[in-house]
Amino acid sequence: MSYPLWYNVVVSLNTGILDAYELLKDELRLIQRYIHAHPEVGWAETNTTNYILDILKSNGVKARKLEGTGVIADFEVSGAKDVVALRADIDALPIMETSGVPWSSEIPGISHSCGHDFHATSVLGVGLLLARNPQLLEKLHNKSSVRLIFQPAEELNPSGSPVVIQQGGLDDVSRIYALHVEPKLDVGKVGITPGPITSAADLIEIRIKGSGGHTSRPHLTADTVHILSSVVTTIPLVFSRIFDPRNVVSVSWGSIHAGSAHNAVPKEGSLLGTVRTTSLEAWEEVEDVIRDLISNIVEPLTKSGKAKVEVNYTRGVPPVINDPDETERVENAITSILGNDALVHVERSLGGEDFSWYLLHKQPDGRKIVGAMARLGVHTPGTPGSDIHQSGLIVDEKCLDYSVPFLTRLLYE
Repeated sequence: MSYPLWYNVVVSLNTGILDAYELLKDELRLIQRYIHAHPEVGWAETNTTNYILDILKSNGVKARKLEGTGVIADFEVSGAKDVVALRADIDALPIMETSGVPWSSEIPGISHSCGHDFHATSVLGVGLLLARNPQLLEKLHNKSSVRLIFQPAEELNPSGSPVVIQQGGLDDVSRIYALHVEPKLDVGKVGITPGPITSAADLIEIRIKGSGGHTSRPHLTADTVHILSSVVTTIPLVFSRIFDPRNVVSVSWGSIHAGSAHNAVPKEGSLLGTVRTTSLEAWEEVEDVIRDLISNIVEPLTKSGKAKVEVNYTRGVPPVINDPDETERVENAITSILGNDALVHVERSLGGEDFSWYLLHKQPDGRKIVGAMARLGVHTPGTPGSDIHQSGLIVDEKCLDYSVPFLTRLLYE
């Protein structure tokens, strides 16, 4: 049987990537274990930064340290038409690890409980594949130069991606991709969906202050408990009549506090919550809507001087919205090198991810950067499993056998 030329080229490329990875896999496991055992929180990833930088430079890769923490590495390709970037986050969380793996965190109270050690190792693995296999880099001729971004402080607000952008991380980049571990997916699966894949995530704090008083004379003071309760119940209800119901806009309250006695109207009360939406348009409007609603709810009491309201609204990250064409590129890369069974179409998440800032960035000439984020399956079949941001998170190491070949293959799409 004869095959078309494109088939032979693809088979040769995939074989080259997989063979190169096979020679590297044991080293990458040791790299991941080292990063995992030495976690550092956002803006303090000094050791992690130097570790990644040393590995890249010792392999002849053109790399530079960002001001503060983080690394950018470049592979220049002859005849390149643009620059394609892969982004990994490198920070850990202030969570004590209880996973029990032999390479558990050696830093008390800090752990890679969001899987960023695997993100960093996956992208670093791509860099080592290209550095040690010039024939793979040559196959990118007339395609794209490659940039690897190892970003600090993804977990914080303000986060690290705007700083990377300010320091030239996206200069000349036209496409950018990232992946995130997904404990709900078995290892060997990679998930993607076009359009929104994560949510905007904002913080809201409401404080009510009044004169306080006795519950037998509530008309003489501001009923802080009633005001807070009205805000809790009214805002989610009214949202459904303000925002397009096809766009998810979620308000969830995490803390409500006022008073400590049965018969005393408290002087102060507070309410804490999060605002999430998968709609960029809704995210741009929601703060003003919430402020107006709260003002209307407490207006009768504020006019009489019985109460004062303070609203602190902290903008977080916008939603990650996968470009449809770039989603198709990701799907092609997954199925090409991992097989059709590896591709999973995942649901949207209401978690926040600062990769979104890269996808909103425009170059000086007005061109918008496009890209997509994928979900990497890390659950070991037959085990209870765990979740991100939990002290007992366990990521199946075999996920690197899929993430590194997939990300490498994506560069050729």
